[in-house]
Amino acid sequence: MPGVRPASIVFATGAAWRMAVMLTAIAVPLAVLAALAGLFMPDELYGEPGLAAIIQGQDLVTLATVPLLAASMWAARRGSARAVVVWAGLLGYLLYTYTGAALVYDFNRLFPVYLALFSLSGFALVALAVALDVEAFRARFDGREPRRAVAVFLALMAVVLAIGEVGQVVAAVVSGTAPVIAGTDAPLNFIFALDLGAIVPLSLIAAAWLWRGASWGYLLGGLMLVKAATMGLALISMAWFAERAGLPGDPLVPLWGVIAAGGFAGTVWLLRHCRPTPRA
Repeated sequence: MPGVRPASIVFATGAAWRMAVMLTAIAVPLAVLAALAGLFMPDELYGEPGLAAIIQGQDLVTLATVPLLAASMWAARRGSARAVVVWAGLLGYLLYTYTGAALVYDFNRLFPVYLALFSLSGFALVALAVALDVEAFRARFDGREPRRAVAVFLALMAVVLAIGEVGQVVAAVVSGTAPVIAGTDAPLNFIFALDLGAIVPLSLIAAAWLWRGASWGYLLGGLMLVKAATMGLALISMAWFAERAGLPGDPLVPLWGVIAAGGFAGTVWLLRHCRPTPRA
């Protein structure tokens, strides 16, 4: 692409690289639109007041992360390997967020935007992975990176999520009642599907790859760390908005804090050992 020296980046040039940039560039303003609409028009979009308050908490975090998504994409275009991890992680956050929005929220006027963000973020992430020269990316790390410490964190996070959510699923199946978000009638099954069907296995795969030093583990591990940091913050923000609206407090806020802090610290620690640009 103009302004990018192919030899200075960890991407193979070609259609996949251009596709990742284009799809992300389209997703950024749409995510801003969706988050702002959710913050300022919650009753028109989300219906149930309790659910509206909870989703507003996530909208606030989404709005805060979108500038970082745009900046990381730009920095990756300039050759930063560190920015690749942040870019991929924030695309993962958008994909998780708008998968739920597109499939679970009551139909509203922003459904086309949710659907577009669901598709754009997913295909942008796939294109980014396809375009990446994974061996060149792995070579940017100095060999002293805390890959096994990160692997342990990701594995523990996956196990804790799995135990907590499988327990809720089993209890609901045994009792014959549908699990809902506390204080609302909104179902929890979509969260179980996303977490147990995607987040838990991907975290375990990333942990296994990082433990062995596999090249793909650096991208997937970094992605899951950024996802942990952003989603942990979103859950804390959602709990805060819910309490302001008079809904029951979330007893798992300390856990979300640990996940957010661990994701952020792990990302910083890992990327400190990554050369942002190649050696001269």
